[in-house]
Amino acid sequence: MNFKRINFISFLTVLIGVSGIIGPIIWDYYRSNSELQVKTLDHSVVIEKPIKLDGLVISYRGENLDELSKSTFTITNTGRVPIVKDEFVKPLIIEFSNKLNVIEVKIDEMNPNNIDAKLIFDKTEGKVTFDIPLLNPGDQIIFSALAKTSEIKFTATARIVGICSLIVKNEPPEIVPDKNRPWTVYPVGFFTILIFLSTFTGISKIPEDRRIKKLIKNNKFKIPDINLKEEFISWINTTFSFSTLKERKALIRFVNELPEESKFSISHHKVIMSTLHTIFDNSVPQIFIVLMAELLVCLGAWYVISNI
Repeated sequence: MNFKRINFISFLTVLIGVSGIIGPIIWDYYRSNSELQVKTLDHSVVIEKPIKLDGLVISYRGENLDELSKSTFTITNTGRVPIVKDEFVKPLIIEFSNKLNVIEVKIDEMNPNNIDAKLIFDKTEGKVTFDIPLLNPGDQIIFSALAKTSEIKFTATARIVGICSLIVKNEPPEIVPDKNRPWTVYPVGFFTILIFLSTFTGISKIPEDRRIKKLIKNNKFKIPDINLKEEFISWINTTFSFSTLKERKALIRFVNELPEESKFSISHHKVIMSTLHTIFDNSVPQIFIVLMAELLVCLGAWYVISNI
């Protein structure tokens, strides 16, 4: 019977690695594959409503006003893939709720500066239409609006391939916000720590794993003369503690099937050696399993650090 070595740490690595680390990372990558965010970056009141005085007129570019405020907005590709012009089935349109009060909209900055985006402001309708050739992941357009009011609200609409809905944030942040941290950081971080701790057990067993397997392979492994099966089973659990419980059980089951004798004979030792060859000659080295676990730890650590 050919026993493949699937020990505790390898099983833990595969199960926890896939479900606890790789799974959430793939889910987060798929979820945020295409994403466009429009949000208010800043809002300030330039002129507050003054006390009415005869003859006092405040104007901006021919517009008489009692109040004047300025809001700054950002359009950001927060996804992981570029958004090209052909994917805009319907262009991005920003529509202001107090449309008759918005008097000017302009692009202030583009990061990087070669985005070449343009906007068309329809003052009558109070809406802005954007022409965006390309937005790579992380690209950002910053634009501002002046309004004859102390507050500016907006809605954003677009029809973009791969994006079900836009992320719209009307309220400016009161403080500098933390990075938008996906919830998947927490399970990935937990399982990364768990696997990291479990690898210490695997590392401590590497020397014994290599030594005993080498002795078995070269037929130099010595089986002690033990009278009782119970003692022999205890010796198996102690000597092969680096192996999987399944492997030890296979050897114990074989020993239990031997006839009751005061002492195991040389012929029994030969059969036991043959069984050890069957179990361990095709087993995966402990160091390989530990390296797999460490790779998962590195992947999980990279994901957590990049999202905090």
